[in-house]
Amino acid sequence: MKVSLGAIGSKAEYDRELVASILKDVMVKFIEANRFGKNVRVNMRIGYLHAYPNGELQFENGKPGEDDDENEYGTATK
Repeated sequence: MKVSLGAIGSKAEYDRELVASILKDVMVKFIEANRFGKNVRVNMRIGYLHAYPNGELQFENGKPGEDDDENEYGTATK
């Protein structure tokens, strides 16, 4: 999957560099939590980015709002 940081920045009214920095920070925290052996799920609003304690990373399709209360790390918001 390709992500256009410029398109996200334009929609959110931020410059591309700020969007890239925020995305990097989120991914660093996501990886750190997983390295501590946590089962980490992030609701990306188009599905879930799921990191299992064994190190496996998977994108899971899901309906927006589905299982939001089960997210252990956080939810992507507008």
